[in-house]
Amino acid sequence: MKHRPEIKIGDKFGRLTIIGEKERIKRPGDSNTRTWVMVRCECGKEFKIALGAIVYGKTKSCGCLQKESYATGMGRKTHGLTRTREYYIWVTMKARCFNPKATMYYAYGAVGITVCKRWADSFLHFLQDMGKSPTMGHSLDRYPNQRGNYEPGNVRWATRSEQSRNRYTNVILEMDGVSAPLVEWSELFSIKRETIRQRINKGMTLKEALFTPVRQRN
Repeated sequence: MKHRPEIKIGDKFGRLTIIGEKERIKRPGDSNTRTWVMVRCECGKEFKIALGAIVYGKTKSCGCLQKESYATGMGRKTHGLTRTREYYIWVTMKARCFNPKATMYYAYGAVGITVCKRWADSFLHFLQDMGKSPTMGHSLDRYPNQRGNYEPGNVRWATRSEQSRNRYTNVILEMDGVSAPLVEWSELFSIKRETIRQRINKGMTLKEALFTPVRQRN
């Protein structure tokens, strides 16, 4: 079962910060009893709002964000990129950091990984900083700090192989004074990582694990 932490005072969604305990309220004309919370916008305004509206990203401010968008002209038109691969990646990046119901939230938002305000508030800012994905095989990779946040300077477009090398769980092995991740030894000698790992666990040195012929099964 995936861990889904409780929403608590101090949690932030867009420009809104939760400042009060949750309340179950049935508003006039509403057939359902909903959960409401008191929030404070970055502009200073405080008000109650349905919890689902901020958790699912429907409301990100008291309205000041929309006003600013219209004041700059951005609110009068869309960027026309909602069907692009980059937009989908941006949406899923935010979901796993901000939405407790997202499939991978337990591995990102639940452990403190977040998206910087510049990117969280604007897809155009994200695209401006990151550019388009070089190929369909590239995806977002937090680098050089794999435990860090999604923010300029710590995110790159990376291939699956590059991401594999960047995993903080990757094993570093040494042979003849050369240190490299297990995945690189595997690729260099064309031996499966699991085969190398099993051989070392049985007592072989890295050199023995790499140069011992692999038995061919009939």
